[in-house]
Amino acid sequence: MTRIRLHLALTVLVVALSLSPPPSLAVTPDTADFERFLASYLASSQEHRRELLDTFVHAQSQRSGFPITDAEGYAVFVWLGDSSTRDVRLVGDFARKSAATFAWDPEGLPMAREGLVYHLRLRFEPDARLDYAFLVDGERRLDPLNPDTIVSGPGDGEASVLSMPAHRVPHWAEPRPGIPRGRVETVEAAWATPRIHV
Repeated sequence: MTRIRLHLALTVLVVALSLSPPPSLAVTPDTADFERFLASYLASSQEHRRELLDTFVHAQSQRSGFPITDAEGYAVFVWLGDSSTRDVRLVGDFARKSAATFAWDPEGLPMAREGLVYHLRLRFEPDARLDYAFLVDGERRLDPLNPDTIVSGPGDGEASVLSMPAHRVPHWAEPRPGIPRGRVETVEAAWATPRIHV
């Protein structure tokens, strides 16, 4: 009788697991979500692509936002172009001009294009925090899908911020009520090249 009950309990457990994914899988978006979207996007007709794109962007913005990250350390950067967009590149802390400087490589990393969607998948440390921007037909642009920005010294100005899932802000860097905040100023001097922000 005990063996039958155990068998029945295991059967119920297996059926339950097959019907609903574990909560961690159900609520944690990752780069696989983007791959599934991209496959659907490419398989759709031109008139349905815009609707699919808008739906995906809205859903991802409500979950964990952009860039799309996962616990394995992958990040997918996404730029939504238009019919006039010809070339989109990614610049940031992860692509330096040379080993002797922290300045970003001005050429950037080329992004793949699928319809109006430009994308690039990179891998970082799971707790990394990086600054980045896009070069859209040669013009530097912040990520319109990501509201987090910062003044970046190596990036020579305002940049978008990528925080990987395991990144935590140190306690000493968290804003505290009643503590005055500083401001960022640019050093306006001939010797300050590349530009210096204090």
